[in-house]
Amino acid sequence: MTTTPELEAEIVRLFHAERWRRGTIARQLGLHHSTVNRVLEENGLASKSLRRPSKLDPALSEQATC
Repeated sequence: MTTTPELEAEIVRLFHAERWRRGTIARQLGLHHSTVNRVLEENGLASKSLRRPSKLDPALSEQATC
């Protein structure tokens, strides 16, 4: 399914101006959350989720240097 420019503008407006969450936008507009994520990423408003740091990261980095 392709999104229209009007729908993309509405997604961006709801996210940026109204401060709605991505899931709320998807639910209210009847879209899949990945569609909302794609539109926001294409417009530079939402980056892909970052990996949370693990408690094991320091130990793993020490192991990599040995």
